[in-house]
Amino acid sequence: MPETIIGTAIATAVFPTLSELAAQGRISELRDTLSATLRVLLTLGLPAALGLILLGRPLIEVLFRGGEFGGASTDAVLAALSGYAVGLVGHAALEVSARAFFAREDTRTPLLVAALGMLTTVCMSLGLRGPLGHAGLALAKIQPGKKLPVEVITAHADESLCSGCMVCVTVCPYHACKPSSEENGRVEVNEVLCRGCGTCVANCPVQNIIYVT
Repeated sequence: MPETIIGTAIATAVFPTLSELAAQGRISELRDTLSATLRVLLTLGLPAALGLILLGRPLIEVLFRGGEFGGASTDAVLAALSGYAVGLVGHAALEVSARAFFAREDTRTPLLVAALGMLTTVCMSLGLRGPLGHAGLALAKIQPGKKLPVEVITAHADESLCSGCMVCVTVCPYHACKPSSEENGRVEVNEVLCRGCGTCVANCPVQNIIYVT
């Protein structure tokens, strides 16, 4: 859950900005924005990871201990939780880093990193499973490459909700939002041109534009 709250939430919020800067060729500003965002993730992610490691035992005991779930079970869950916590910052940073590549229409690099990450995870799992048991499997996932998303995300306009304000047409950096071909004063999204940057989603005052995969 900390990864979703910290990594996914921040990455979703910054993605439209990264896409707009990339579309306008403002690469220096894109790098500055990415660096600032990663610093925020580091500031939030490190305390969260340390909190899971240091406070893991009392949290597990409060949530799960009782009946057949005794001290040995607590130790086993704590070992796995600590392994996952080590990779929290990396996984959260990945959420933003991957979107920086997508903003520049580079899907090949994330795919290659994902393949390399998956191979690394398998090798680390085989190597750590013996000495560390199930905790080794959790620790093997500290490298986040295998989680790079490669699905295509586009926007879709619900014309029944559209007010015809044309804000999305104005702000879309890829000119994918355009007046409807039915000439009804509403907007439609050209899914071929759409890069899923989210600029229209973030700026639509009536929230009639949504993401689809």
